[in-house]
Amino acid sequence: MFIRLIGWILWTAPVGVFALASPAVAQMGLSLLASLAVLVVTVVIGLFVFMALFYLTAVRFWGRKGIGQFIRGVAATYVIGVSTTSSVASLPVMFQDAATLGVSPTVSSLVLSLGAAINRAGSALFQAAAVVFLAALYGVSLPASALMSAGAVGFLVAMSVAPVPSASIVTLAPILEVAGVPVAGLGILLGIDRIPDMFRSATNITGHVAAAVTEEGMFNVTGNETSF
Repeated sequence: MFIRLIGWILWTAPVGVFALASPAVAQMGLSLLASLAVLVVTVVIGLFVFMALFYLTAVRFWGRKGIGQFIRGVAATYVIGVSTTSSVASLPVMFQDAATLGVSPTVSSLVLSLGAAINRAGSALFQAAAVVFLAALYGVSLPASALMSAGAVGFLVAMSVAPVPSASIVTLAPILEVAGVPVAGLGILLGIDRIPDMFRSATNITGHVAAAVTEEGMFNVTGNETSF
């Protein structure tokens, strides 16, 4: 019965998404597609900048690993994570890649497991951009107090995002409520979420493995530094 219920949901979900998004599409027309494209590009670029500034920098200077070596080392995890849009689904491969990068089982068992449970930086960055986008779309002003409240809720919500595809969209609802943005805008985001979701998963995976490599480099230094 449960499987049948899931099947009904999967069959009817596109109709529901269309119904939610149709008012905004009817009002804005094709310009909405251009705005969504800008949102996707902005989110993807922002995630890459975040990874480069924080994760890869930590890997290079504190984890004592070359950036190229690190990216090659987690390539298999990227493939699984991006295809499933779930960092938890890629956790078994993540353990193997971490071992290849010289992370001890003691460190990886703690850091990777904990990171997969609560580290959702990619989701938090996407949700921040989504709130600003939907506020602009519906003409809702966001004063400093609303931004601070939404940020606080987003921080808590990001740690509770389930490791399933498009979970960030579902958990975006309370943030929109706090910011005073119509929750109906979620239907608009659902139609384009697949691409940002893949890059969110890649960001989360990078954070998990980078944390493990950094922990190993700082507290279990073997003296085997590698070049870029």
